[in-house]
Amino acid sequence: MNAHTLFLIRRRLFAVPLLGLFLFCSSASALLMRENGPEPIIVQIKESLRLSDDLDNRLNEFASTRGQNKLNVLKWWAGSKLLVLLSFPSDFTEQQALTVIGRLERLPAVEKVVAASAFNLHFRSGDFVRAYGANDRIPDVARRGFDAERIDRPPPRIRNQLSLDLSPHVPNRLIVAWKDEYIWKAASTGFTRVMEDFHRNAGCRVVREIRYSPTKLVQVLEFDDPSTLASKLRRYVESGLVVYAQPDFVYQTTAAPPNDPWYAASPGPQWTLPIIKAEQAWDMTTGDPSVIIAVADSGARVNGPTLMPGAIPHPDFKDNIWSEQDNGDTHNFIYQTTSVDDDLPGNHGSAVASIIGAQGNNGLDMTGVAWDTSLMILKVVASDDHSSTDAVAEAITYAADHGATAINLSVGFYSVVCDNQGTCSDGGDDDAIFGALEYARNNNMVTVCAAGNGAAVQFPDGSHPADNDLNVNRINPASIPTDNNISVLATKRNDQIASYSSYGKYRVDLAAPGGESNDRIPGLFQTFHDPPTSADRNVIYGTSAAAPHVAGALALIKSFYSWEDYAGIRDRVLMGTETTGTLDGKCRTNGRLNLYKALQPRSMLLNLSTRAKVGAGDQAMIGGFYVKGSGTVKVVIRGLGPSLPSFGVPKLGDPKLRLTYSNGTGITSNDDYGNLSQQDKNELSSLGLTPSDPHEAALIWTLSAGGYTAIVESQDGQY
Repeated sequence: MNAHTLFLIRRRLFAVPLLGLFLFCSSASALLMRENGPEPIIVQIKESLRLSDDLDNRLNEFASTRGQNKLNVLKWWAGSKLLVLLSFPSDFTEQQALTVIGRLERLPAVEKVVAASAFNLHFRSGDFVRAYGANDRIPDVARRGFDAERIDRPPPRIRNQLSLDLSPHVPNRLIVAWKDEYIWKAASTGFTRVMEDFHRNAGCRVVREIRYSPTKLVQVLEFDDPSTLASKLRRYVESGLVVYAQPDFVYQTTAAPPNDPWYAASPGPQWTLPIIKAEQAWDMTTGDPSVIIAVADSGARVNGPTLMPGAIPHPDFKDNIWSEQDNGDTHNFIYQTTSVDDDLPGNHGSAVASIIGAQGNNGLDMTGVAWDTSLMILKVVASDDHSSTDAVAEAITYAADHGATAINLSVGFYSVVCDNQGTCSDGGDDDAIFGALEYARNNNMVTVCAAGNGAAVQFPDGSHPADNDLNVNRINPASIPTDNNISVLATKRNDQIASYSSYGKYRVDLAAPGGESNDRIPGLFQTFHDPPTSADRNVIYGTSAAAPHVAGALALIKSFYSWEDYAGIRDRVLMGTETTGTLDGKCRTNGRLNLYKALQPRSMLLNLSTRAKVGAGDQAMIGGFYVKGSGTVKVVIRGLGPSLPSFGVPKLGDPKLRLTYSNGTGITSNDDYGNLSQQDKNELSSLGLTPSDPHEAALIWTLSAGGYTAIVESQDGQY
């Protein structure tokens, strides 16, 4: 009866393609009529109401209106959204149903009303992960969405002593995140006192707090006896009061360490910039000081003499320092000092900051990717080349709170967990950093992470990771799968992946030049000589050097497309990559940063779905579309049917897809997606678009300019 077709446009946009689609769509104003009356509707309860004291009153009004209009509750969903599926009496006409919908839409409790057949135009599959029956009692924690972000998360880990021994961490510090339902109104419910008593009994004291919202509280705790860390972790996890409890992991910069005597010698030309087509990009924009890029690293000189009397900030990026850098806030997130001076030998943070935003066209040493931007210098790395989870998390939060477009994180931590038999494996995500990245996304900020120099990682016992593939051995924060997190691997001058670089088809996004030990990338020390000398030029290599090229690219893209949100500037970077043939299977895009291409205007539709009644022959569903431009577009087309009944939609039992040219000449077809090549099935899986029923159809095809037709039809006589 019904089928849905989904068109997803992906990368390989070599020019300025334009896709026009002419399809049908459905909303609550266009209901399907069936033999048993109008199709069901999905009602979304207002998000702003879920944490309101008025929730119960408004839901009672909603229930009263349902009853007065003879609507039946079929199902509730309580996760990221609070949704209810309602059915109409079988004798209702379409006009009666539309009248009732109008009444529902005017209720204070209702966000919107959607026809069940159009669910995928308004909601994501993740909105339907937790269902309740019509008469089930929905727990308040679910009804109010307190646990929405942790529904799919595994239970918190309890690391044993061996795991702790193999994971560098601050020995007498742990991090806990309290559950939202307890933090909500903690003062009035008495939970604030509960936390204080719990800390006291555990022998811990709070040294730092990070509040992401009125319901999200992360605390950094210290205690006196480092040998008790494992038992304290267990105490907090087993309390049932926290989302997680973890060590305060130690992070290190991800630049490959210099090992030769000419480290500070003049490095020669900035060979990375022609490779990423920066010269052509600068004809379009050189940046805008209103765009803030945070640099969470070992710091940089931003004002007068502090640690080094008589020295001044390097003039090649001092004019690009964020105007609020000296606003009285502490921009140092480690415990030793309040200065943001770069006291790490080699001035790693200064080099990273200058790759992003050294001032261009000023006759001095070098140019950054963005000539004009505002660099927010945040110190998270101490002079011993170590950082910590809480410092990185708080820096991310600070940058998000103060308007940064992106933050560069050229730091990393390799996590490991071990069982009681001594077998060790990947330790997964750093939960505290995960929360900070989600907070950044909610505040419209992109995070750019060095993928890590996996080959250079060494555990405390002297061993190394077995594999540089981040799908096997995750490095935080690069591996954390939030959609605002861009992970960058490093390439050499010839676009080959650098020997030290970590990679990952599903966990690394793109490549950028990172250099090698004998072919380094120019940067700056934090101070200079007057007049300048070659000793003012720094050189680094590693994924630390690759990531700031992408952060600088985001600065230029945001300056040129100021209206884009985090997803828009992220997509322009990822969809503007250059396919080199050397990176296939090493990152999601199989490509390397191309700044000029990322700045090109483009018209894209990422996701367009439709529904219609489908049969065979003249009753097939037809969707026509055009591809314009000199490039190519990769298209995903799905024909769904068997998976739809749970949403109140009658199914098409066995849909078939055909793709033709506009003149009717066939290109390809698919009956069951399982018949696709393994490569196509892997790509569907990576996109999260694998159909849920084996009888559903899917196609992945690369198309050049022209007109095309997609056809969904029945194979088994159903309609």
